[in-house]
Amino acid sequence: MVEKSLEVRVQPGRSSSSTIISAAGALVVENLARFQDAWKGDTKGSVIFDLSGVVYIDSSAIGSIVNAQNFYAREQRRVVLAGASGRVLRLFKMTHVETLFAMYPDVNAAEEALGRDSAISSGASGT
Repeated sequence: MVEKSLEVRVQPGRSSSSTIISAAGALVVENLARFQDAWKGDTKGSVIFDLSGVVYIDSSAIGSIVNAQNFYAREQRRVVLAGASGRVLRLFKMTHVETLFAMYPDVNAAEEALGRDSAISSGASGT
């Protein structure tokens, strides 16, 4: 049986225009409100969902992540996923959710990619 506790933490990213929302535990319908409150309450830039601590995810939580993508897209903001592995990654692949998101092995890789994308879109050059 899966322990159904969940910890949600919101913290600023390295860039002033990004937020990291970390979840640890079981991301399931019973505790989904805390996760949704976290992403609905974010008001700036891109969001990185750090799923490295998630041991289980159900269809309600997958739906919430897809809803977050739609919510942020209306405001021209990005959602990326970091750290999904094991059972969580298998469920994303089974439901084809991984095709909807940029996915990175960890938060550092996600922040680097968002930084590169931001530099490209603002016309900055790395040379």
